[in-house]
Amino acid sequence: MDPKVRQAIAWSIDRDAAVQKALGGHGEVANDQVIFGLYPYFDSTAVEQRKQDTEKAKQLLSDAGASGLSIELPYIKAIDMANLAIVAADGMKKAGINVKLVGGDYGTFYGKYWCPAKPAKPPCSGASDAGIVDYGHRGTPDVYLNAALKTKGDWNSSQYASATFDTQFADWAKTVTVDDQKATAAAIQKTLWEDTPVVIPYTINTLAA
Repeated sequence: MDPKVRQAIAWSIDRDAAVQKALGGHGEVANDQVIFGLYPYFDSTAVEQRKQDTEKAKQLLSDAGASGLSIELPYIKAIDMANLAIVAADGMKKAGINVKLVGGDYGTFYGKYWCPAKPAKPPCSGASDAGIVDYGHRGTPDVYLNAALKTKGDWNSSQYASATFDTQFADWAKTVTVDDQKATAAAIQKTLWEDTPVVIPYTINTLAA
């Protein structure tokens, strides 16, 4: 998928509405980053905070030659994801994307759309153009940076491949101090914001065991 199309989707979503309708207000607007405000090395000045901008989304689709795009959006019928799917589809439709929502249980979603049964490299290489999935928090973003975003990472369902990101992640992995981590985190934040391999509209305020 053209990065401009991914950016258009990111700009089309009403993140404030998503927090309210999907989480009942128990969350924070996010900016498509796995390094976010919970971590001490997050750089809040690295990139602009995305918000719903339908006209910008339309222009990006036009620039990509994707006006009138039709996509299938699989999602898991559980917790917040069903309501997020509705909010996301509503925003995309306003931007001119024809969206077909396809809900299913965890087994169907992972088996058909996320980690297809046929051998693939990476194993969770994704069988759909887009999808909504829940990710549980980790104490460090390394898990996501390595497994979900690094080229051929085991969870890289978006099939994201960026030599720039891979180098930045390698630099990040070498850091020790928070100051050094903040410097390398800013570079990663900028790359992910531009490439938009994942759209993360919010983080959830929750405590679970």
